[in-house]
This record gives sequence, C-alpha cells and structure tokens, in this order.
Amino acid sequence: MEMKAFLNQKCFVYPIVFMTLHNMFNLHYVFWDQKIAINYHLKHLCPPQTKQPSEKMKLSSQLLAHEGWEILDLSEEDFREWGQYEKIDQIKGWLKAAKER
Repeated sequence: MEMKAFLNQKCFVYPIVFMTLHNMFNLHYVFWDQKIAINYHLKHLCPPQTKQPSEKMKLSSQLLAHEGWEILDLSEEDFREWGQYEKIDQIKGWLKAAKER
C-alpha cells in the first residue's frame, strides 16, 4: 500500500504530502502546525548496500531539529517489513510522542 493511502485510510491522518522548507529541504508527509514530518525514503533512492537512508538523506532531520522539527526518516524497506498492525502502532505511536514534545 502506498504511504499516503496508508496514512489516510489506516491511521486517519491527513498530512501535506510534499513541501519545500527554506528553499532547501524537501519534506514528505508534513504536519505543519505541530512541526512534524515523515520523510519516506524509497528503496531505489537509498544506497544498494544497506537499502536504508544515508546520512546525507537524513541531513534535513538533523538540521531542522534545531528549529523544533520532529522528523522521522522511514525507509521503504522498513515500512514493508512491518505487518499491518505493527505499521499502524509504529506510525501512530511516533506521531503521538512527537506531538507531546
């Protein structure tokens, strides 16, 4: 299932799908009011050795943390390994924890 459809249909959250911040950082699945984002890294864009996001791909989350942003770097590989209920628990749990901070 596509990430956007999963967030809408299973988690019942409706983020901004894509936005550019400060003309430098591309963020996926953004909750602007809470300063929360989920950066979903596709498998074919990740290094083939690890199939996980590189440090360069995680740079936006590290830099925007200084401005109060909470960003989850989620790889397509990790997302597909989780079962359906585990996906829902992981995403909803992370969103709830990020909103509390």
